Amino acid sequence: MKTSDDTKKLSYNGKLFAKDLLYNQAFQASNVASLVHMISETYTEVSNKYLMDRVSSLGKLMAMDKEKPEFLHERLKLQESCQEAQRGILQLVLENKKEFEMKTDVRMKKIEDELKAILSAAPPEETERIKEIVQDGFSKEEEESYY
Repeated sequence: MKTSDDTKKLSYNGKLFAKDLLYNQAFQASNVASLVHMISETYTEVSNKYLMDRVSSLGKLMAMDKEKPEFLHERLKLQESCQEAQRGILQLVLENKKEFEMKTDVRMKKIEDELKAILSAAPPEETERIKEIVQDGFSKEEEESYY
């Protein structure tokens, strides 16, 4: 109860809380949209570069007589092509993941900088008071369970 009373004294009110919730939801939606875009873009690129030609060659392979030497040659060609595609897909996914993480970091930095510019900094004594309230609100066991 003491912690609740202490937090009421801070300048953070219901309006600011609602704003935080709204910003958090918008931020999460933006993250999800960005992730979905990256995944779908990667899928399209993988499909165009590595899957479509190989899938279309299956029709030819299915129509061939498996007793003829051309069948073995085509099957080996498809197998090598699939192994090459597997390496290419792995490389593409790793590159896209790295690029996505870099873009996310840049976006986070931009958001942080813009928020710092529009939000007034809390006075140092209020910041210290918030830390004290948070520390008092957590038992040592609870605190350790978060880390």
